[in-house]
Amino acid sequence: MRSGANRFAMFVLLLAGLWIFVYWKTESPTSDATSISVDPGPVLPQPVVAKQPDAVQPPPKTDTAPADVVPPDNQAVKPTEKIIPPSYRLYTIQRDDTVQKISQRFYGTSKYWQSILKFNDRLDPTKLKPGQEIKIPENPENIQGIPNPNYKEQPPAPTPPNEPPKTAAEFTEYIVQSGDTLSEIAQALYSKSALWTIIRDANRDQLDEDGLNLRPGMVLRIPPPPQEAR
Repeated sequence: MRSGANRFAMFVLLLAGLWIFVYWKTESPTSDATSISVDPGPVLPQPVVAKQPDAVQPPPKTDTAPADVVPPDNQAVKPTEKIIPPSYRLYTIQRDDTVQKISQRFYGTSKYWQSILKFNDRLDPTKLKPGQEIKIPENPENIQGIPNPNYKEQPPAPTPPNEPPKTAAEFTEYIVQSGDTLSEIAQALYSKSALWTIIRDANRDQLDEDGLNLRPGMVLRIPPPPQEAR
C-alpha cells in the first residue's frame, strides 16, 4: 500500500516537472528577446550615384511644307494688273509620296493632284523620287493666271497738245531804207529775189498786192527763210 503511494507521488512530481519544463521553453524566447540588444556597428556612408540625364529624344518628323513660299494669289496684286499670275511654294518629295497624298497634305483633298502635275509639266507621277523638289501652286485653280477681280480700267493718258502755231515772236524786223524794193530785200535776206512775195504776205496790213507802196522807215516783219532758201 505504501509502495503504491510512493509511486503516485513520484508520478505527480514528474508531471509537475514536465509542466515547468514546457512552460519555461515556451516563455524564454520572449523574455530573452526583450533583454538582448544588437550593436549595429558603424554606419558606412552610402556611395553617391550621379543621376544620369534622361536621353533626349529627337523631335518627331513632321511632313510640313517648306517655308520658302512665293506670295499667294490676291496679295500685293495691283488693281492695275489685269491678270493675277500664279504663285507657288517649293516642296521636297518624301518617301512613299504620291501626287494624291501631296494634294491631300496641302489642300485637304486629293482631287487637285492634276493641278500639281500641270504646274510641273515634266513631272512623272510614277517616278517620284525622295529629295526631288517640285512646285506646289498656292491656288490649285490658278496655274496659268486668272483675271484680277479688283482690276480697274485706267483712263487713257492725255494726248500732248498740238504744237502751237508760229507767233510773231519768230519773225525778225527790217526797217525799210530809201530806195529799197521787196525784191532787193528778199535778195539780201533770202538770197533769192523771187521770194519777195513771202515778205509781202507777212505784211498784208501795210503793203498792197504789188508792194509798190513801200516807203522808208516802214517796219516790215520778215518770216524765217523757207526751206528752199536755206
